[in-house]
Amino acid sequence: MITIAICDSDSKSREQLQQYCQRIEAELHLPIKCNVYGTGEELLTYMSPDVDIVLLDAQLSDISGMEVARKIRTNNASVKLIFVTAQASAAVESYRVQAADFILKPASYEDILHGFSALVHKLEHNREEHVMFRSTTQWVRLPINSILYVESARNKAVIHTVISTYELYITMKEV
Repeated sequence: MITIAICDSDSKSREQLQQYCQRIEAELHLPIKCNVYGTGEELLTYMSPDVDIVLLDAQLSDISGMEVARKIRTNNASVKLIFVTAQASAAVESYRVQAADFILKPASYEDILHGFSALVHKLEHNREEHVMFRSTTQWVRLPINSILYVESARNKAVIHTVISTYELYITMKEV
């Protein structure tokens, strides 16, 4: 199952992207679960750690799509980001958050299909083992190979990665 999160302030764009995902699911015979969000804050609040692909507009009504992408990256280095936006100037900045693709609106089905095809191939053939856990503040999904080391500190397990450090109230035996 491929889990996709769509985040766009424009309801017509969200609906169109959701229809494209349904069409891709039918044509490529891929099981796809699609979650739709109208604001960046909603995405950040309710996005589950098992999301594989995020279709994100750079121009959201509440917070910039780039800021949302940066926040996503602090918790999930492996999720694939695809910007679908009318803001062409965001293309260069999208590379700073390691976006997998950048599609200008109005996005055609072929544009989305092309972006998905490459990512789905990578997702299906290079599925990394992940660990999902609740840190002191949020759910986190980490590729196991991104963990540098785990230590015990004051009744907590501390997971260290190149990007961040996560504290868990569990024993080392549970880790």
